[in-house]
Amino acid sequence: MLAHDALYPDAASLVTLIGLHDMPRFLHRQDATAANLKQAFPFLLTTRGIPMIYHGDEVGMTGGDDPDNRRDFPGGWKEDAASAFEESERSKAQEDLFPSIRLHIPLDASRTPNGTRMENLLGNTPAVEARQGALEIELPPHSAAIYR
Repeated sequence: MLAHDALYPDAASLVTLIGLHDMPRFLHRQDATAANLKQAFPFLLTTRGIPMIYHGDEVGMTGGDDPDNRRDFPGGWKEDAASAFEESERSKAQEDLFPSIRLHIPLDASRTPNGTRMENLLGNTPAVEARQGALEIELPPHSAAIYR
């Protein structure tokens, strides 16, 4: 996808993705593993463009061509045996993958000292503080943050 950036006047404004409703899921691909998916997320979240994570990729949902790739997220319905929304109900494989894309931001390369307080420029969530060389950010549903 990035090889075609020259076709666009502002490739930085494009959405970057590894999964979407009209293509097979990442883990459906031949030879794909959860370890591969763990490696794909940092690339997705740090490369140019606007990252988009398709629902269920954070817990390793599978699915082939549409509509197989549109399965309901586990736990969305009362008849579901377990809820991947809850840490205690995720399978071992789901729980192994899920934390790898949580918004834990190491600050080693930035040389940001512990105790540095960063404000959310959008003002809709509290400030965060650098601790143990990282930022731990947990956002409520339907919110966003840009920290400085």
